[in-house]
Amino acid sequence: MNQPAIAAASTPTTLLRRAVTWWLTQVRHALPPTIFFFVGFNLILWTKRLILQEHGIEYSGFFTAR
Repeated sequence: MNQPAIAAASTPTTLLRRAVTWWLTQVRHALPPTIFFFVGFNLILWTKRLILQEHGIEYSGFFTAR
């Protein structure tokens, strides 16, 4: 009877490969909420800027230091 080659299937994956696979899995899990909040907060800032512009108030954002 013909036996399949077990040696090729039992080669251990390297630590680096497992670490990269784990990291990519974590990034894939974190990406949807990150995109959601990025878009949501930018919509809030855009709306705030439009409202303040309507009243003649200059708004430059949070990252500008005066």
